[in-house]
Amino acid sequence: MENIKKNDFPPILLFPPSSSGWLCGALQIQVYSNVSADITSSMDKHVTILDGIGALNMSDGLPISSHWIDYLHSLVKSESLATVPEILPVFSLRHHPTVGPAKMIVVVEKETVYHRLVEELNNGFSNSIVQKCIFITGKGYPDVATRACLSSICQAYPKLPVVGFCDCNPFGVHVLHTYISGGSADTLNWEERDMLATPRLEWIGLYPSQLSSLQEELPRNAFQQMTARDLAKLNTLLDLFDEVAVDADNNEELKSTHTVLLQELRLMQQLGYKAELEALHWLGMDYLLEWMKETLNKYLDEWERRTFQPV
Repeated sequence: MENIKKNDFPPILLFPPSSSGWLCGALQIQVYSNVSADITSSMDKHVTILDGIGALNMSDGLPISSHWIDYLHSLVKSESLATVPEILPVFSLRHHPTVGPAKMIVVVEKETVYHRLVEELNNGFSNSIVQKCIFITGKGYPDVATRACLSSICQAYPKLPVVGFCDCNPFGVHVLHTYISGGSADTLNWEERDMLATPRLEWIGLYPSQLSSLQEELPRNAFQQMTARDLAKLNTLLDLFDEVAVDADNNEELKSTHTVLLQELRLMQQLGYKAELEALHWLGMDYLLEWMKETLNKYLDEWERRTFQPV
C-alpha cells in the first residue's frame, strides 16, 4: 500500500477522488502520511483531520477514495495477526467532537436525496436526527471503494444500526443488496465479497407499504407500472433474499430483518407499480426530508427498545 503524500492530491481532500462515492456526517477521519510500522516514531507525524461536517462548507462532503480498500485490507489483516501489521492503515476514524457520537449509519441510493440531507446538515440544527448520522452514497450502484468505506465504518462502529433509503423499485433494492452482499459472485470471489459485505444493513424506505399508504395523496403519474425488466430483477431479488433468510436461521435479528424485506418485495410484486423517492416532492418540497427524518427517528426508537430491552 502506498503512503499518501500531500503533494499528490488537493491539499483539502488528501484523497484521490473515486468515480462515485461521497461521505459526510458525524465523523472525523485522521489521515496519516508517511507512516511506517514504527508506531512510536511515526503516528504523530503528518496528521490531517478530515471533517465529515466541516467539509460540507466546500463540497458535498468527503470523496470516497481507493484508500478505503487499503484500509479495509489492513483491518482484515490485523484481525488475523497477533502482531502489528507491516503496513498501518492510512487513516483512523473517530467521533465528531462537535455533534458527538453518531447514532446511525445511513446509506442513500440517490445522489439528489443525499444532496437534500447535506443541505439539512449545513443548516446546523443540533436537535435534528440528521446531525447524528453518518451518510454514504455511491450515487447509484456503489463502486468497490464505496463498499469498502461502508464496511470499514461498520467494523469501526459495530454497535451502530445501519439503514438504507432507495427508490421503491427492484433496481433500487438491488443497489442496497450490493452493499449487503458485498457484490456480485460474477466479479468477486467469496473472500472479497465477504470483506466488502455489510449484512446488517436494513432497508427502511421507500417501502411498497409506505407508498401504498400515500396512494390517495399522490397523483397518478407519481406511480409507474413495472416493466418486464423490473419484474425479472424482482424475481432475482426474491431468490437472493430467500437464500439469505435461510442462511440467517441462527441469527434471529437478521432473520427478522430479511423476513420484513421479503414481505415488502412480495407486496411490490403484488402491486405491480414502482416510484422514486423524489415522487414524495409532490406532497411539498420539504416532505421528502421530513419523511426521512421521521422514518429515521422511528427506526432508532424501535432499535433502541429492541437492543436495550431487559433480559
